[in-house]
Amino acid sequence: MTVSNFIKASALAISALVASTSALHARPLTPAEQSVCTSLKACLDIVRRHDGSEFDYAALEVEFRRFGPAGKTALFGLLESDAGQADIARLISKLGALTANDRRRIQEKWSQDKAEAYLPLLLDAHPMSRDLILQSLDHQKAHVRETARLALTRFPQSAKTAPLPNPVRTALISALQKDPIAETAPYLARVSPIGIERQLAAFLRSGKGWLVTSAYSALYRKNPAEAFNALLAEMERMVTPAQSKAVGDMLVTRHRSRGDGFYLKFASDMSGDPKLSVAARASGLHAVLQI
Repeated sequence: MTVSNFIKASALAISALVASTSALHARPLTPAEQSVCTSLKACLDIVRRHDGSEFDYAALEVEFRRFGPAGKTALFGLLESDAGQADIARLISKLGALTANDRRRIQEKWSQDKAEAYLPLLLDAHPMSRDLILQSLDHQKAHVRETARLALTRFPQSAKTAPLPNPVRTALISALQKDPIAETAPYLARVSPIGIERQLAAFLRSGKGWLVTSAYSALYRKNPAEAFNALLAEMERMVTPAQSKAVGDMLVTRHRSRGDGFYLKFASDMSGDPKLSVAARASGLHAVLQI
């Protein structure tokens, strides 16, 4: 064979090999080859050992959909264990809407120390989710509180008007004492004030207009006269410009919702009353100037 013929033969052989190899790679994968894990136990082991930063949870989602209800139930068991973490809850949330049994299970197992792990399951504005999100605001970790706050911004009006159970009310008051979050304003305004009048009155000196307004609204619903007297008492304890402005802003808000001019007259009288503290008079003046 001449050199020329040898080169041609070699080229043809290589072409045939490349074509054969390409055909091999183009062959569709079998279901077994496509699987990330061949059994539910194997998938759970991956989830137990790796979080979302270490493994492709999108691929695991496909696998757990294949396992159906058994896969979801197994994930809940893992979430409730010491290995439970937020990526597991996020994976569960992608497997479909929570059932009534799912919600009962979450309520039974949720606790403040597990709040971070359960957050991804509580973003649907369901009454149960809303209550646990509000309780999560009392968590010690700032990023958990921030996630809960962002969830509140997406909740519809109906979630803001439903009554709060006492455990949720207690957690909300505790959270606001540590870290006032403006998104809680509609919930605080509608809490039952019975038994927490002292805490609500203290919020009147918070220096935050939304918090003063919401706390006063809650007190006013129980007894207008008592709310007014609590306001007078707390104003005498104010010392900062922020406190004065916040109360003044509340008076402006109340004035706009009442047609008889009561709060305008009250603010005007306060601003010129020499018996009141400087801070209290400043509140009245601020309101008059705003109205």
